[in-house]
Amino acid sequence: RRFQPVFVDEPTVEDTIFVLRGLKEKYELHHGVRITDDALIAAARLSQRYIAERFLPDKAIDVM
Repeated sequence: RRFQPVFVDEPTVEDTIFVLRGLKEKYELHHGVRITDDALIAAARLSQRYIAERFLPDKAIDVM
C-alpha cells in the first residue's frame, strides 16, 4: 500500500464562522458562559488578521 498526501485548503473566514457556530453550544455548556454571534464573528476575523503562525479554524477556536 502507498500513502498519498491530501492537501486541504484553509477555510475562509465565513466557513470558520459556520464552524464556530457549530461549536458554540458545547463551549457555552462546558465553560458556563454565553457566546454571542458577534463574538464568534470577531474571533474569526481578528484571528485571521493577527495570528499569522496558525490556521483557521484552529486559531479562531482558541480566540473563542
